[in-house]
Formats: sequence, structure tokens, C-alpha cells
Amino acid sequence: MSSTRTGPPVSPEAGGEIGVRSAAALIGLLLVGLVDNQILSPVLREIALSFHVSVGRVGTTVSGYALAAAAAALVVGPLSDRGGRSRFLTAAGLSFALGSTLAYFSNFFGLFVAARIVSGASAGVISALVVATIADRVPYERRGRAMGWVASAYFAAPILFVPAASWLADLSSWRAIYVVFALTSILLSILVRSWIDEGHHRKPKGSETARQSSSYLRFFLNRTTAAGAVSAFFVSGGITGFILYLGAFLGERYGLSVTQIGLVFLLSGAASLAGAVGAGPLSD
Repeated sequence: MSSTRTGPPVSPEAGGEIGVRSAAALIGLLLVGLVDNQILSPVLREIALSFHVSVGRVGTTVSGYALAAAAAALVVGPLSDRGGRSRFLTAAGLSFALGSTLAYFSNFFGLFVAARIVSGASAGVISALVVATIADRVPYERRGRAMGWVASAYFAAPILFVPAASWLADLSSWRAIYVVFALTSILLSILVRSWIDEGHHRKPKGSETARQSSSYLRFFLNRTTAAGAVSAFFVSGGITGFILYLGAFLGERYGLSVTQIGLVFLLSGAASLAGAVGAGPLSD
């Protein structure tokens, strides 16, 4: 009998379709990493003052964060194909908590830089594996809707959680944010490990491992996927640079407080959130 199904099948190692609470834990863990990445803009000046360094020097920590995220995602992604997603997600969440703890206790700028690198590597793994886990578990016909909710997390971070974190920093200090990050990531890591059932995860054979190892090369040799990667690089780089120094600019030019800068992020992201949620079902 012929089938009308289009697209690739769900991974046989998926262990069953993902449930609501498991998806909520995954997206929650992703949100923590996203807020951590974006909260630096509103508190950039405060961090620079506490370490007696320039705003530009604190801004360079974003480069270390991003490079660590990219490298860790590229390394751990193939490993999770063989070892299962949830164990690597749990490890990344706990490592993220470690980076946040180091940031809280950092008493000199070098330690803060190291903490940001640890957090960046962890956030990169979380971002890659949350998407991979949901792609594994959701049937192709509904995958656009699911990815729409994942994409909404990227825009919910500046709309909802960055303002909240900014308010906390204004009320207490920028270090208080990292306490919340550490505790939240520990809790969500435990929930992910408890709720994501790997099923009977089948380790790939030698030939499959070789195919997985060469997948990155094939990705960049294909003109379509290579062009997508290049365009994503420039879009992500442009947005990151703009957002990073936006908070410092608003504070220096207009005298906005950390809380007020957080509200700017809230008001500017509503259209992006609507587009992310609506585009998924339309693509299906």
C-alpha cells in the first residue's frame, strides 16, 4: 500500500512522542540559556563598573560565549546521536548552573570571563539538543508547529524574562540574576532527565557512525544548506551585536535605568513572537 506521508520518519531511537510536560521542561531549559545570553545588554554598564573595566571589554565576553557555544554544540551533537539526548542535556544544564555560580562569585574579571565561557558551551549544547530532541519525537506533519513553539522561546526571552531579570538586577544587583539561573537550570535538568524517556536507545553501528561523522562535511558542500548557514551567521551576528550594546547606549544617551531598558526589550519583541508562533502552522 502506498503512503501519502512526506518527509523523514521520526527517529527509531526516539523512545516515543514527546509529552506536554517534557516539552515544557525542554523549552524552559532553552529559555534559561537564551535569557542568560541576552541579559548582558541591560546590565553591561553595571558589570563593567563592578570590575573597573570598560563596557567594550565586557562586551568581548560575548565572543568567547558564542565560540564556546558553537564548538560545544558541534562536538556534543554527534555524541548525543549515540549516547542519547537527555543525559547530555542534563549534563549541559548542570554545567550551565556551574557557570552561573562562577559568575556570581567572580571577584575579578578573568574569572567572570571563564564563567561566561562555561555558560556559553552549556547553552550551545542545550540549544542544539532541545531542537534535536523535539525533532526526534514529533512526527513530520506536526513538526512545523512544534518548532514554532521552540522559536517562540527565542522571542519570549527578551519580551518576558529579560525585563524580569533586569528588574531583579535593578532591585538587588547583577549577581542576583546568576543565582536564579543556577537554581532554575538545576531544577529543569532534573526534570528533563526524569521525564525524557530515551527508550531502548540503539547505538549506531560502525558504518552509521562514519556516516554521522561525515554529515558536517556534506552539509557545507551542499549549496543550499551552506547558503543557509552563511545567512544565519550574518543574521545572528548582526542581531547579537545590536542587542548587546543597545542597553549601554540607552543608558548612556537617555539615562534609562536597568528596568527601563528591560521594558524596551519587552515592547520591541511582540511582533517577533507573533511571527514565530504563527509561522509554524503555516509552514505545515
